[in-house]
Amino acid sequence: MSDWKRKRRRAALWRQQQGKCHWCGEAMMHWNDWYAQHRDAKGGWQPPRLATIDHLRDRFDPTRQIPARGSQRLVLACRQCNHQRGVESQRQQPLEELQRRAKRGDIERGGKMVEQVPA
Repeated sequence: MSDWKRKRRRAALWRQQQGKCHWCGEAMMHWNDWYAQHRDAKGGWQPPRLATIDHLRDRFDPTRQIPARGSQRLVLACRQCNHQRGVESQRQQPLEELQRRAKRGDIERGGKMVEQVPA
């Protein structure tokens, strides 16, 4: 996706949700404000109320790839809610499912993709 499309999508989501987190309803910090102040901070600490884009359906939902008609698939969420939601959805999965996905290489651990294990 091009950079300008990403910026337009973020701006539209920000306007639709009026800068509030979809999950907790708290006011969020706009990413432009944060990155303008911290241009040199690469991969460092980010505030928990920084706006992020989140999927309504988590990555373990089998219907995630099916386009939702009449509703949007992406919402704005604060960084804290987005992270907690991902951790909780992963904890709820059976160990066999996590191992199967790890073998396929589609689960991230610690910011790095799990290496594919030969079957």
